[in-house]
Amino acid sequence: MIAVDTTQSVMMMLEIEPKAKTANEGATAFADVFKKKTGVSIDVNSDKINGLTASQISFTQSKDRSKQTIKVLWVEYQGIIYRIVGSAIPGFETVLISNMESFTSLPTQEGKEITKRIIRVVEANDGENLKGICDRSQNLFSTKLIAAINGISEDKIFKQGELLKVIIEVPY
Repeated sequence: MIAVDTTQSVMMMLEIEPKAKTANEGATAFADVFKKKTGVSIDVNSDKINGLTASQISFTQSKDRSKQTIKVLWVEYQGIIYRIVGSAIPGFETVLISNMESFTSLPTQEGKEITKRIIRVVEANDGENLKGICDRSQNLFSTKLIAAINGISEDKIFKQGELLKVIIEVPY
């Protein structure tokens, strides 16, 4: 997931750390590779963020009279290590830090309100048309788009068991 503010002063990216088993391990591995590639040592700081074990590194990068603060934060949450990478131009560092350090679990009700869109394959009933299948499956997009996605005409009449890809919204 990537987020950029409208002025492009702050950028953040959230991803799952694929290799590290702890936040400190992720940060230390990054610092080691950074030193090998640049010759510059960066400190790993470990702490708690909203009660969660976390480790972080930060450094400033300058190029062509522009300056940028880079911060990487690893957070342990429910057995997964999350890596948040952020950058900010001068004057926006506190915005970056406060947003990165706001990582916490969502309240149950708020979590239930988050959804995602997925492609689902549905089975047609004999004699059903595209609109009927789209309505029954709670498809989110136009029949014209669903027809194009499936490579069929909008007026197709389906036989029992034929498959159709639709796009639906489900809980995250």
